[in-house]
Amino acid sequence: MKLTILAVGLLSLLSNGAMASDRISGPAGEWSFGGQLSQFTFDKDIATQEGVSDSAWALSVDANYIQDDWLTTLSLEFLSYSDEHKFNQVVEGEGWVNDGDISTESSDAVAIITSVAFGKLWRIGQAQDIIFSAQAGYSAVVSSERSISYCSDCYSEDIDISGGAFVRGGIRKNYESVAVGLQATQYIGDKGLKNNIALTVHMAF
Repeated sequence: MKLTILAVGLLSLLSNGAMASDRISGPAGEWSFGGQLSQFTFDKDIATQEGVSDSAWALSVDANYIQDDWLTTLSLEFLSYSDEHKFNQVVEGEGWVNDGDISTESSDAVAIITSVAFGKLWRIGQAQDIIFSAQAGYSAVVSSERSISYCSDCYSEDIDISGGAFVRGGIRKNYESVAVGLQATQYIGDKGLKNNIALTVHMAF
């Protein structure tokens, strides 16, 4: 359910971006905004300890700034774990639609991850429309828990999977104001996140 809501929001962001003005280029640099559909993998021992599968799907929104063939990326990722320790809880509604309604709800296991990356890009092809990139960066897991959605007083559990430093490579093809590509991220260390493969879509302004 959460991923469906996030997907709708992501598509709305992309459609709004399509109506923006022409690309800004030159000395001021170039911005692009978009999203990714990706699959994370985790350290198997940590995933087992935390009661989740060792892989999970995620949706993200990000912003890229390019100047003089240097690429800076800021990302916000919404991850949904495949949870093996789900729980149920009886709740009482407090909203104007379900005030006082009693229901049994199941938990969701989700995480929010922020990332920053910096690196170099190379343009190839006669039209310079194919771009390779190499970056290094850091990810922080700002929220990671098993809980009942939209419940202020329900039970919750932390899922202790952490981020860390990473290296990343990507390739994308530019189509006027839209770029579509693939991206691979390898995390350094043993805090939980291991790697990530993503399909990316961006719009430049």
